[in-house]
Amino acid sequence: MDANSAYSGAIYGTDGWGASSASFGNLIRATAEINESIFPTRHEYHDLEPDTGGPGRWRGMPGSRYVKRVTAPTALFTYQIGMKHPMPGVAGGRPGGPNRFTIRPGQPDAERVTHTAAMAPLRAGDAIEWKYGGGGGWGDPYEREPEKVIDDVLDELVSMEGARRDYGVAVNGSGDDLAIDWTETERLRKARLAPSS
Repeated sequence: MDANSAYSGAIYGTDGWGASSASFGNLIRATAEINESIFPTRHEYHDLEPDTGGPGRWRGMPGSRYVKRVTAPTALFTYQIGMKHPMPGVAGGRPGGPNRFTIRPGQPDAERVTHTAAMAPLRAGDAIEWKYGGGGGWGDPYEREPEKVIDDVLDELVSMEGARRDYGVAVNGSGDDLAIDWTETERLRKARLAPSS
């Protein structure tokens, strides 16, 4: 499906999960292949985006990164919401990542859409990149079991840096050969709970 993962917050006892295949109400999105046959676009990339699910004892669903490339000169009309106010966390959980939309990402004339793109011209070969925000977390991220955090790192939902920064879990290794550094994890978590002087 030409769908996206976004906005699903955690609830007590359950991480955020799921994806959206509907645009507005009952208007279901077509498959990428159908859209490519109607519009001058090629679907190039679609995956979950690490560190966009709101940290929490239960993690929000990560958002997704989505790239299409136009195959003929065309114009783009779009609007963006959820950039300043992403999905909030609950009970000490943190918010999910914000929405972001970029025209011609990685190019010298890249343009970040900050509100509305009103018939922005696109050349054949230009790309457009959506970064859909994630859901908010539930509860204190430092109460998440380190084993769940390393599972998220292995699933590429949370980066090693995000595990340390957001959850106080130190992960060592590379690729599929990862391990929790229990001594450093204990130090990080105790340091956060220590009263500041």
